[in-house]
Amino acid sequence: MNLINNRLLDAVTKFFFLNMTWILFCLPIITVPASTTATFAMAREWRTGQSDSFSIPVFFNYFTHFFKKSMLLSYSWLITIIILSFYFYFFLENQITILLPLIITLLISYFLASIYLIPVLVHYKTKGINIIKFSIIFGYSQLGTTLKSAMILLASLIIVNSYPMMMLISGSITIQLIYNNCHYSFEKVENRVIKNNY
Repeated sequence: MNLINNRLLDAVTKFFFLNMTWILFCLPIITVPASTTATFAMAREWRTGQSDSFSIPVFFNYFTHFFKKSMLLSYSWLITIIILSFYFYFFLENQITILLPLIITLLISYFLASIYLIPVLVHYKTKGINIIKFSIIFGYSQLGTTLKSAMILLASLIIVNSYPMMMLISGSITIQLIYNNCHYSFEKVENRVIKNNY
């Protein structure tokens, strides 16, 4: 019983410190993408067994390592979604229906790919265009996992809205759960590719 209690306490402490560090590095607002990417990188470490503890120097190393790529990728992604949303409402208001299916398809693709964008960035460490391509492929091909991750995010937002104090730990736990889902998809696809090569 004491062993279980100790492990639970260790887990809560680990997620609490990761969550607070994530929030701290998000405070300049513009650094939210880099801080979130570093948190996903920590989640990957814990999921793959590279580490089972939290370390500020390790977090900061991920923060600086992914800073430029995460910022460029996230803000270009956000701008694209804003532009697509603008065109969607513009075409809808002006009853230009011929292009609506295309805009809706692009918006859905961006929504599905958004779940995988940062997990793909920290897992594959590839070029920006490949990150987008892989994210879209995973978003559609692993639809069940994509929707499950979206529901985890939604549930987390509902919990924080109902119990604001959960903000102290919910962010890092949510990121861990989403990364675990994405990692399952990565392994599933990678194993399938390996199997097809033999």
